[in-house]
Formats: sequence, structure tokens, C-alpha cells
Amino acid sequence: MSEIKSALTAEEWANGRTEKGYTFNRVGVDVWFGSPNETDPLVMVQNRHAMAAICLHGQPFGFTREDVIALRAMQDRINFEALDRGIPSVKDLADRIESLLPPEHD
Repeated sequence: MSEIKSALTAEEWANGRTEKGYTFNRVGVDVWFGSPNETDPLVMVQNRHAMAAICLHGQPFGFTREDVIALRAMQDRINFEALDRGIPSVKDLADRIESLLPPEHD
């Protein structure tokens, strides 16, 4: 399996600024993004769920329908142990990932 690098370092998360100077700030459910070029406008994202789906689609660090199928195949074997420890179920994880995928085509 290939190693996927973290999207942001701990320092970038804490400072709200990427190494290339892009800024981000979460205010409630909204996210504001800024460019290192101060003449560029700030961009506010109100629907983070939709934005996440759009940004992850087709990326090597995103999710696929095959990922959901694999999780659902494992869910019965894993859920008993997870539920005993109060961990969200594999079904919940598969559902959250599936919500980020484009609709299936018939």
C-alpha cells in the first residue's frame, strides 16, 4: 500500500496557514479560505460536506465505492468488538464515506 502524506502538519493546523501561505479559518460551520496574494478575495465555504466530496473525488487520498464495499464486507466481523468498546461501527464509517461519493450510475 502506498504511503499518503498528511494533508497538513500539526503546525499548519494550529496556525491556520499552509506552507505556501494559504490561510483557513473555521467559524462555526463555515470555513474561510485566503490566498497568499492579498488582492485575491477570501472564499467562504458554507457546505463543507459538499466541498469535501468535490475535493476528494478522483484523488489518490480520496475514497472509492470499492472502499465502501470492503468496509461493508468487514462490518459484521468487526462491529461486535467495536461496540463493546464504544467505537463507532464500521457501518457508520462506510455510510460517512459513501456520502462523499458521487451517485452510482445505472
